[in-house]
Amino acid sequence: MLIANPPTDSSNHPSPPIYYEIWIGGHEVASDGGHPIAAGRNVTPKFPGAMDGPVEVKCFSNSGHSTAAKCIASQRSVFGPSFEEVPGKDKTNLHSYVDWNWYDQQSAGARNWVLVTNPSATDTITATVTSTDQGSGVAQTASQNIAPSGRWYGTFPGKMGGPVHAAAVKQGTSTSEPIITWNGYFNEVWGQ
Repeated sequence: MLIANPPTDSSNHPSPPIYYEIWIGGHEVASDGGHPIAAGRNVTPKFPGAMDGPVEVKCFSNSGHSTAAKCIASQRSVFGPSFEEVPGKDKTNLHSYVDWNWYDQQSAGARNWVLVTNPSATDTITATVTSTDQGSGVAQTASQNIAPSGRWYGTFPGKMGGPVHAAAVKQGTSTSEPIITWNGYFNEVWGQ
């Protein structure tokens, strides 16, 4: 995890200090402990061995955590001599569907998944992932109900192809619901 406070605000003035909370799977797991992040600085809280989601970073302009503030947040994963960094996305910019051009769980050593998380704290969603098999041209579909603040890994064992489409509706309805989703294994990729 990497949380940064930009050096200047939108008016090009020095940014005020920010305070933060980190929520994983609907539970608060870390906060600033009363020590704000100064303008142009960052913190890198670590959660070794943790694998859950969705992850939500909340930033505030006061120590009471009552006034929202802007910050930059990303997920940083280290694996051997490599690392990946997936930028965070503002909740207001989430969509009910996401598309990628490729899925691979067929190549030697490939362990691909489509991770779908439910950012709602109250509603269960039904998520569906569809991928067209490269060999047969047949669309494959996997679907799962996801509880509030829950997650699901959609997979197509032994398959390769695309495009890949992930979508969600509120459980038992046709009402679209926003999702947070990645396609990947170690190198997770935001969809478009």
